[in-house]
Amino acid sequence: MRSTFRILFYLNTSRRKKSGLCPVMGRITVDGQIAQFSMKEDARPENWDTQNGRATGKSREQTELNRKIAQTEQSVRDIYRRIVEESGFVTAELIKNELTGVAGKSETLLQLFREHNAECGKRVGIDRKPSTYNNYKNSYNHLSRFILSKYGLEDYPLKQ
Repeated sequence: MRSTFRILFYLNTSRRKKSGLCPVMGRITVDGQIAQFSMKEDARPENWDTQNGRATGKSREQTELNRKIAQTEQSVRDIYRRIVEESGFVTAELIKNELTGVAGKSETLLQLFREHNAECGKRVGIDRKPSTYNNYKNSYNHLSRFILSKYGLEDYPLKQ
């Protein structure tokens, strides 16, 4: 089944700054679900084309803003296609998280283990002993070698 997918760029005029600039926002819609994100850019409402979701004018700032919007739009479309191909389903929140770099769930066993060990390493001396952290690192090395010898893979997908 194919999803409905749209991306829209708009100005958040309710958050107008003292300088008169408004933040540029993006809205991703997939099957009626909405996820919004900030472009971390500002524009003047009088220099904004609401219909096309782009800045109007030929100034360097407006041209640069339009270039960033076009790049972001292309990134969102690429992320959408990749997620659909990899998992067969997509949500607006998944796309936004990937775009903004919010950590999603790990997709491989060793990746998950590395994340665990990194968190454990930060907690050494607080509520973890150095020996516990060393044991986890040792376990990671054993698991890594096992996956390589048993399956011939560098890492093992969690889906399997």
